Amino acid sequence: MNKQDQFFIISVTGPYAEESEDSIYERKINEIEENGYTFWHHQSNQAKPDMVQELGIAAKGSSIQLILTSTGSRGSGEDTKKHPQAKRYSTNKDGPYKPIPEPIYVETGRKPWALVINNLELVDDRINLWDYSDFFSKGAVRTRQGGSTVCAIKQSSRDDPKKMKSNVRDIVAIADVIEPFSVWLAT
Repeated sequence: MNKQDQFFIISVTGPYAEESEDSIYERKINEIEENGYTFWHHQSNQAKPDMVQELGIAAKGSSIQLILTSTGSRGSGEDTKKHPQAKRYSTNKDGPYKPIPEPIYVETGRKPWALVINNLELVDDRINLWDYSDFFSKGAVRTRQGGSTVCAIKQSSRDDPKKMKSNVRDIVAIADVIEPFSVWLAT
């Protein structure tokens, strides 16, 4: 991780029933090689597209790094194959929607949101969540079901009584979050 980065999106990721983590990362890296970017689907209420776009505005030209951490348990990811493939995207919930370029493959999920990323790289590193704070609340970074992706800043939350007890996580990949930062998806 670049020590200059101050803006982050921390996301818990894992394998899905029909596609391994390795396969997902390989596909996304190939999509970036072909398009210069890809969409990374998530369903977190702590990182809705308008929230991620607000983080992007606050970053004002600084980089935003996506930190993908392991789940810590097998089978925690939802089977995304149950959802239709997204065909269109928009930077605004109300549209207008544009076609998703080939060969980007992303599904709509229950919450049709995606981060816009490039420079996806597999890494073997660790993160201490106590070194970060939630961008919006300035409190401790807390991941949970339905909130496994969080907008964060590099600011200690060690003294926050609500900090997570399991604070050290394995980092499996990092990427740059690029403009327009996050989008809404549609079939």
